[in-house]
Amino acid sequence: MKKSFLLLAVLLGLTTACQSTTTKITPNENIDIKDYSQSNAGDLGDFHLLTPGNDIVIESAKTFTWEECTNAEKYTLELCSNEFFISDIESIDYYAVRNIQATSFTINSEFEFKDTTYYWRVTAYNSAHNKVCADEKFHFFVKAPEVEEVHFDLGEADDWTLHPQGSYADVRMDNSDFFGNGEQSIEIKFKKEDTNQGKPESDGWIIVTKTIEKSIYGTDALFFNLFYAGQQADVVIRMVDRDNEYWYCPVQVSNNAKQSVILKFEDFIQRKRDVPVANEVFDYERIKYLEIVFERSFGDGVFLLSGMKAIKFANYGEFFIDKLDFSDYDESAFANDTYRYNYQINGTELILNHYNSATEEHDKINGYGFLKVNVNRYFVTGDAIRLKVKTTGSSGSNVLVRLYEEDTDRWFYRIPYSALSDEYQELIIPYGAFAASSLLGDGRRQFYMILNLQFGCEGQYGTGTIYFKDFEIVKMSEVAPMSAKVLGNDGMIDDFNNYTFTADLFHVWGHTEVNKDEYMTMNKTIKFGGNNAASGQFEYKSDMEDAMYYTEIDASQAIAFDGFSIWMKDGSMKPNETKVNHVTNWSPKTRLLIQLKTGEIYEYMINPLPTMWNEYNVRFADFTIQAGFKGIPNPITNESIIRIGFAFQYFYYREDGYPMPMYTMSNPVYVDNVRLTTNTTTGVVEKDRVITMNGDISEFENFESYTSTEGVEEYWAHGQPFDYQKYTLSNDVSSQGGNHSVALQYKSKSTSVSYVYAPFVNSDVTAKAVIFDLKSSKAATVYFNVYLAIGSSVQQYRATITGAPSVWTRYVIGFNHFEVVSGTTGRSFVSDDMKFIQKITFGIVYNNDSEATLYDLYVDNIKFDMSKKYTAWSADAID
Repeated sequence: MKKSFLLLAVLLGLTTACQSTTTKITPNENIDIKDYSQSNAGDLGDFHLLTPGNDIVIESAKTFTWEECTNAEKYTLELCSNEFFISDIESIDYYAVRNIQATSFTINSEFEFKDTTYYWRVTAYNSAHNKVCADEKFHFFVKAPEVEEVHFDLGEADDWTLHPQGSYADVRMDNSDFFGNGEQSIEIKFKKEDTNQGKPESDGWIIVTKTIEKSIYGTDALFFNLFYAGQQADVVIRMVDRDNEYWYCPVQVSNNAKQSVILKFEDFIQRKRDVPVANEVFDYERIKYLEIVFERSFGDGVFLLSGMKAIKFANYGEFFIDKLDFSDYDESAFANDTYRYNYQINGTELILNHYNSATEEHDKINGYGFLKVNVNRYFVTGDAIRLKVKTTGSSGSNVLVRLYEEDTDRWFYRIPYSALSDEYQELIIPYGAFAASSLLGDGRRQFYMILNLQFGCEGQYGTGTIYFKDFEIVKMSEVAPMSAKVLGNDGMIDDFNNYTFTADLFHVWGHTEVNKDEYMTMNKTIKFGGNNAASGQFEYKSDMEDAMYYTEIDASQAIAFDGFSIWMKDGSMKPNETKVNHVTNWSPKTRLLIQLKTGEIYEYMINPLPTMWNEYNVRFADFTIQAGFKGIPNPITNESIIRIGFAFQYFYYREDGYPMPMYTMSNPVYVDNVRLTTNTTTGVVEKDRVITMNGDISEFENFESYTSTEGVEEYWAHGQPFDYQKYTLSNDVSSQGGNHSVALQYKSKSTSVSYVYAPFVNSDVTAKAVIFDLKSSKAATVYFNVYLAIGSSVQQYRATITGAPSVWTRYVIGFNHFEVVSGTTGRSFVSDDMKFIQKITFGIVYNNDSEATLYDLYVDNIKFDMSKKYTAWSADAID
């Protein structure tokens, strides 16, 4: 490391009163010997180094001694972290002390590097000669001191520098003890008029820098408190190490929450663009500069940081969940939510005993509830949860595990009872497999600080017990590494029919994290194809980098393939904001990707992706090499393919063409039947059933096109995973029907069933009423639901039929009779909403029997009619 300054009395303490000078010696520099007060011009004799001897371990100050050299007038002592005494490289620490008039010298302050071997040598001089000691050089080891933590002084506002080329921010010190830690905070506040001025070179990024010059040997992590409130912003902590390299680590920011943050130094990433690059190692033992960086910050925001210090990560073990022992928490940490479980704790085992369904209280709560465990711990030591689950008693519902984050976002993972038994089953659930339950924070799957864990069930109307055991945080790469799927001659990579749990997808499909909203699940309603159980649902956030999904394959044992085939359907949602009224298409740019073992990445672009099911067949020859590849790419062959995938991205723009980030979240794209093929042509095949207008009528379903129940399964789906939920193509028809209807099975004294139909509705379809025929084995309650994908939300409307008739009856129900179940309260269901239909469903429930019994509801001739009135309601027998 270059020293252009005196060593600040680092090298002091001569045993005589004579003064020495400490300087940085550059190559070929001559030592000034003309001012010596004595003149011994004779030959210099041999001499030897004494202490410290080789392999001595020191921590701080040390005296260096050597033998007297005959005829020597003065000495130069050199110390270096490199045995060749290189003096002009930043990553090497080098000192030289000249004009020493004694045979010893004491260093009274710290060496720059720790846990490092230093070398030392002495050269003797007189007016005519110079001579290096006979031993040439010794070495010793400087051990890092045992430091528990090192505080960073935030200083004053003037000590922080705002990068002049970025957006403006107001920087000041807050002395209100905002975090209750007895320390001041730095406050950084910015406004939309400064961060979104229409200047691409400066919009959306802010850098605030402070000189630190801090030695933090012995630590391995950074701790601080922070608070952020405002619009979407990515926060990064960046440091400049001792050889001027830039290292950064993203911070998981929870909006409107006071956070305690710990960043492990091993998780910092090197920035190499437009900055110095030296040894490519984060030499965090010596920090020169600290930077707080905001990226993609196009709105208002206020940020406070306090209590920053370098720490030993192991000392903060109580902050983290490793293995959850329920007995570590006292009784006050447990609380029932809705359901009053009679719970038991046996160390790492939690047992939830729930009520018998016959009790009044159980009926009132509808079989839904949780036991909360207030853990207040961090989850950052892994990326997945491993636990064991078993159940006894009634089935037909779901076990739920929920996480409540510091920013009040709540996430859940659903485990069907049907997939469990009375024997413990181990599950490995990646953080990314948790779905949103309630988003009151920033809506990002941070899984950083968890306030409480919630264990419970939904739809449980029977008697039984749920057992949880051995809850722990793990790393997917260690416990369930991804492996390549060996393809057969059918080329099928994934049809999404064979997954039991959502988490299973994450064991097969990997994803990026830069989009910050990557999520995937099975969708059992928006699907297409005979005997098709589900499609894959893959999500992305707008105005961000690509959300990329990929899986590894091995096609070397299959027949020679010529192309790639995939079914896709877009479900992206536009925000309900007037400023995007001019946007008429918000489907993502989609890239199909093939990666070879030799590193090449080929892509095929679909832009935009349609909102109806399409089968895309693409020849390998029509894929293009990804931009930036240099050289001659290898061709795509069975043996060369290692990974296939797809990526989604969409950006909103103002009418003048300037970016207008909306950051819409959870935009779904549906994927199915991913395979390699022998197709030799590239093309698109439409798959969806398309609903159009015929006069005033839009015919949705009359069941006449089917010849078997299997045919019905191409278009209809189960809304719940109950074994008693089945449909059958029936010959029982009304006088107004043709040859077929559908029988929808339900079970009394049980959770309601749901049957789903999700066609593609053309944009010109309008209506004011729905018409359908039905009859039922029992006077069940029937719910006819319409789901509209409007903007960035789903609006659910419901018409209710109480006491379904036992004879065929035609119902005409105007939209005024539909009530809002979810979505915007008070919003009417109107004729122009037909084009937003995502799906329709029939829900059926009957609880008047003394025992659970199976029955059927028959349905036929579902259509929407524009000629009827909004107020229409009739039920006419047509048997």
